[in-house]
Amino acid sequence: MAIKYTEEELVDLRRKSRESGDIKKGLMYHRRLENLRAKNSKPEYNKVAEGIRATAGGALFSFADEIEAGIRSGSFSNKTVSNYEINLEAKHKICKKKILRLLFLL
Repeated sequence: MAIKYTEEELVDLRRKSRESGDIKKGLMYHRRLENLRAKNSKPEYNKVAEGIRATAGGALFSFADEIEAGIRSGSFSNKTVSNYEINLEAKHKICKKKILRLLFLL
């Protein structure tokens, strides 16, 4: 079972490993540090913009994502719109979850 370290501990262990010349341990601590940082990172989004998107999605019968994707991409080709649509759907789901959490907390 792996020992759980804080980010500061992993930075210090990585530095000490490099100073001692133990490249394998240094690399191991570096990977664990990157994994910890990736796990702790949160997606950034604008609450106001996501609220507007959610409202527009309801008003436009969920076609707001497709319209926004077409505007951002500069064209309405299926491939480009699909990429933007996937990203927008993910952001929309995050916003929806946050709104539901807030409603249940009130």
